[in-house]
Amino acid sequence: MKIVDYNTFISMPKGTLYSNYAPCYMSGLKVKDDTINEGKDWFYYDMLDNPDQHYKDEYLQYFDIIAKMEHGESIPADFYILERDGMFDYERCFVIYEHKDIKEFIEKLKELIHE
Repeated sequence: MKIVDYNTFISMPKGTLYSNYAPCYMSGLKVKDDTINEGKDWFYYDMLDNPDQHYKDEYLQYFDIIAKMEHGESIPADFYILERDGMFDYERCFVIYEHKDIKEFIEKLKELIHE
């Protein structure tokens, strides 16, 4: 893993796995998609906060989904929801997960599969 500034991050390719970074704090796990607005914004896939909003063929608002989950309902995750960052904070930093990190993460996830 490494910490990079905004300019380094925005030049990174589609498919970069990253977290947001503030001094001594990392949050989120996202996959960078296309850079837009002349390098001022980008799209991403959120790997953590991603309940399927089209569950059971009905569109549900995020808070309706959370309410269902709070009452014990199991909602599938959707890892293909494309979102736009739109923060325009050029002082931000990011944690970048490198290939070795990603491979180890995948192996750890495989350990969790119990069929």
